[in-house]
Amino acid sequence: MGVNGAVDVRGWNYMVLGNIDTYHKDHPKQPMIGSEEASTLSTRGEYTNDPAKGYMSAYDVNKPGWGALAEEWWKFFADRPFLAGAFVWTGFDYRGEPTPYGWPCISSHFGVLDTCGFFKDNAYYYQAWWTNQDTLHILPHWNWAGKEGQNIDVWCYSNLDEVELFLNGKSLGKKPMTRNSHLQWAVAYAPGTLEARGFREETGQNREGRNTGAVAKIILTPDRAAINADGEMFRFSPYRVLTHRDGCAHG
Repeated sequence: MGVNGAVDVRGWNYMVLGNIDTYHKDHPKQPMIGSEEASTLSTRGEYTNDPAKGYMSAYDVNKPGWGALAEEWWKFFADRPFLAGAFVWTGFDYRGEPTPYGWPCISSHFGVLDTCGFFKDNAYYYQAWWTNQDTLHILPHWNWAGKEGQNIDVWCYSNLDEVELFLNGKSLGKKPMTRNSHLQWAVAYAPGTLEARGFREETGQNREGRNTGAVAKIILTPDRAAINADGEMFRFSPYRVLTHRDGCAHG
């Protein structure tokens, strides 16, 4: 058992690098936790890999050799009650370790949030399965001018019982949500509104939409009208940006 006999809890860095099941079989009474997991690669708001710009797709599809996708590692841990949970590398993107790119890319892509603290799409996956908050999130954006008729991969992160997808009011099908998973449709792009409706028997219906159209203006709303000049640390409340398209607001 070596050094693990001297610690109360055995930590694992990256489940793909060690045989956790064999270790647990040999040491069934030792508590275990993931001390560093994931290292999933993604860039907020980007949906194709672009080495020239240093971007990674925000779909949960990219990982380094030692890492695991968000859904992949969490399903592994969730299926093993002897694992207490894990810490994700990392909470935020940060300067340095610009995997898989080198200079002039200077940012990592591991964060659940980007450098400014805004949710990446993977953050909604964790929100769905790590909280009791009803979650319904579809990706990507729905502004694909020039790709009319081409299939776009549409994903949905939700913890609701079922999700139905609509394009311009037409149903593209309702699917049941499997625990710790996501839903996926191939949708032929057409301008308009892409909408997901999620259903839970206890709480009814939730909706989220994506609209096509040029942004006319952006409105930012601070959480206070004045700031004291006394060195006070201040912050804005969770941001809400309203983009006005053809008379309708989308947050």
